[in-house]
Amino acid sequence: LYEAAESNYRLEEYDAALALVKQLNDQYPECSDRTAAKAALLKGDIAANRADYSDAVPSFRKAWKLAPQTPDGRAGYGRLGDMYFSMASTSSEADEQEDYHKKALECFSKLSKIEDISSRLRHKAFYRKAKTLEKMDRTEAAIRNYLDLIYGYEVENRDKKKLADWYYIERAGFDVCDLLIQQERLREAARIYERLARFGTPASEEAAQRGAELRETHNLDG
Repeated sequence: LYEAAESNYRLEEYDAALALVKQLNDQYPECSDRTAAKAALLKGDIAANRADYSDAVPSFRKAWKLAPQTPDGRAGYGRLGDMYFSMASTSSEADEQEDYHKKALECFSKLSKIEDISSRLRHKAFYRKAKTLEKMDRTEAAIRNYLDLIYGYEVENRDKKKLADWYYIERAGFDVCDLLIQQERLREAARIYERLARFGTPASEEAAQRGAELRETHNLDG
């Protein structure tokens, strides 16, 4: 039933997928926690794709609680943070925004500290943590977290010829440079662009160009 539900989800037949998830839960209440977590994750993804963020929250929380040691459970916790972040972005109330951002920050912070998590999920958690801090106007903390992600990635891949899982590293690099430039910390921004250029990832050419332009425009040395 789960495989059928997932197939319908991939075809964007969301109502059919939800019906199969309900059937799975009704007919097999004693199924394994891992299967139940996968079903909860799927239900949450459907709600999220429909921008029903508050409806997705219980499903993602359930996936995490059922299987916190599995990739699906941890993905659910990351998506829970994403939902809180999205709810903050769509709220017009300052108090609500602050509350949702705090909840999102808690999710991303906890996820980023799990030692045996996949590198991609850890990178995403670090990046989303930094982005949440940025949205909360905690700029220095955001900068530190963006830089921690970039420097940590550099250490992880020091002896590798071809780098992987670079997506959130690139985003962190460009985002932190934006913040540094806003603070007129131009030399630091140029160095980060140059660091991104050395990674040899898809955006390295653009990073090199931005770094060079920054140095030339502002006569930066070192």
